[in-house]
Amino acid sequence: MQDELWLLDWWGRFLHNDPFQDRLTAVAMDECPTEGPGIFLRINPADEHHPVILSKRVPAPVPLPQIEPEFLEPVGLGLRVTDTDGFWENCRDRWIGTEPDGGVRCDRTGLNSWEMFLALPSSVGRLLTPEIPIHIRLDESGESVRPVPVAEQRIAIGDRLYPTLELSSFLDRMSRLKAGESVPAVLPPCGDQGEAAVTLVYG
Repeated sequence: MQDELWLLDWWGRFLHNDPFQDRLTAVAMDECPTEGPGIFLRINPADEHHPVILSKRVPAPVPLPQIEPEFLEPVGLGLRVTDTDGFWENCRDRWIGTEPDGGVRCDRTGLNSWEMFLALPSSVGRLLTPEIPIHIRLDESGESVRPVPVAEQRIAIGDRLYPTLELSSFLDRMSRLKAGESVPAVLPPCGDQGEAAVTLVYG
């Protein structure tokens, strides 16, 4: 079985492949293609040699680097290039990282926090783009907000700012909503703010 995972960078963008210029880049949520970012992780445990690979959504001539993921505490993901020949051979044993301007480099000699990614299921990743009409209604104020990725791999919900991983269960629940549904939920505490009753609304 294969699973598609979208890679969220330190700056709150998805790792992407521009299909027109056929180059790696990082794409902001409001610029993400409807079908999802142009590059994703594909996991296939049945493949003994390459159980984790980068895949392009739109086929294009320039190959993607072969990678070996390194999982770091608490759950960051580093992408180490393993090519021994061809287009990416000069980047062997280097790391893939994004730049503040959206550029991507595959020759990082070290792995710092801003060069790590979070691998999100595509169902959760879609919640972070404008394409899915799901919002969070704050019961106390009646205000409707959306989860917005920001720098340092955090998610803003109204005036609350969470590390993305602290919201994994909440976002997973959102991703399971069906069109027309609205269900009660609870936002976890954030800083000096306690839990907050909300309603998840699709549509």
